[in-house]
Amino acid sequence: PPPRVSVDLWQPAPVPAALVASLVSLGSDDTVEIGRWGERLVASVLEQEHAAAGSGKRVKWVNETAEQGLPYDVLVMTDDEKQVESVIEVKSTTSKSKSIFEVSMAELDMAVRAGATYVIYRIFGVGTEHVRAVQLRNPASHLRAGDGLKLYIG
Repeated sequence: PPPRVSVDLWQPAPVPAALVASLVSLGSDDTVEIGRWGERLVASVLEQEHAAAGSGKRVKWVNETAEQGLPYDVLVMTDDEKQVESVIEVKSTTSKSKSIFEVSMAELDMAVRAGATYVIYRIFGVGTEHVRAVQLRNPASHLRAGDGLKLYIG
């Protein structure tokens, strides 16, 4: 068989320094607060990107007022909200490098159903000025292909 080529599946996602500076610093290490901080960041970055591009896309942070318990956190839709273009799950950490995170069965099911529209954003350094973001599109296909993404059961 041909040798496997290692490909970095996670793509860098730009995070404007001015936007990070505008977010309120993190007041605790509460996982809910850490998650909301990351969600707010991703929703804000996407809103800025689509506004600057004049794309006419609408970004909806579904947990903006309260956690909804859905297997995603942010939607990118057409302006009329008739078509969803991206279904986004945000995974946040205060760590600079912690790559392992939990994925619920509902999130995994949604990743399978949404296919190429499902994106996981991993936010590192939450609450600091050294925030880094990466994104993984279509995680279900990468799991199936066995090209570097792993599922751990514990």
